[in-house]
Amino acid sequence: MLERLLPGPLQAAYERDLPEPVHVPNLLSFSNRAWYRRYGAAVYPLIRAVGGSARWFGRHERTYHGERQCEEFGLVEYPSHRRFLLMIGNPYYALINRLRERGVSHFEAGFTTPVTDEPLGRHEYLLAAHFEPPTGRVDEGDFDAVREPVEAAGGAYVYGTRLTSDFDFLGEPTGQADPRPLSYPGIACFAEPSPTAADATVDALGDALDGVTEEYALCLYRRDDL
Repeated sequence: MLERLLPGPLQAAYERDLPEPVHVPNLLSFSNRAWYRRYGAAVYPLIRAVGGSARWFGRHERTYHGERQCEEFGLVEYPSHRRFLLMIGNPYYALINRLRERGVSHFEAGFTTPVTDEPLGRHEYLLAAHFEPPTGRVDEGDFDAVREPVEAAGGAYVYGTRLTSDFDFLGEPTGQADPRPLSYPGIACFAEPSPTAADATVDALGDALDGVTEEYALCLYRRDDL
């Protein structure tokens, strides 16, 4: 990834004004999960050093609609996108990034802005709607449209975030671990106490999401502390 940093676009990205804080969804699939765990342990001090924190990570349990988005779904918060850029520019990060590259087979990420942001650590299961609205651009009203049918079916809406910028400071991907843009610009999460409860929510939901999104994937994740 670091070999793909483009100096001009990187400077432009650093100077860009994005809402703060930024959340970076990590949609990960693995070639070797053990190597990624080593990376997770090594990168944690760097994340903390720039004021960041891992909000929630969970393994994919099942997909109810659309394509599976990842094996591991994570949310990392940074005070600003500039702090994130400073982190990946650290020489130490250049060393530990090799661990990530050995462990990851597919990776999607981007800078997003939280619309609803409740504490997530206590939730064991999150039912996530990865979605694109009919307009293509996500705004707060789109989250209302997604939230209302799910809450009517008994789901508890706890988190939503919308894409504000891709990682456009990188060149074209050259390896399987290089970041790709998020497939969907909106993510809405609902807390579920169990897979059985999630099944009931999805059954009751029916075709409601079809009416308020252009396209979506509905996936259940279970908390996994990397």
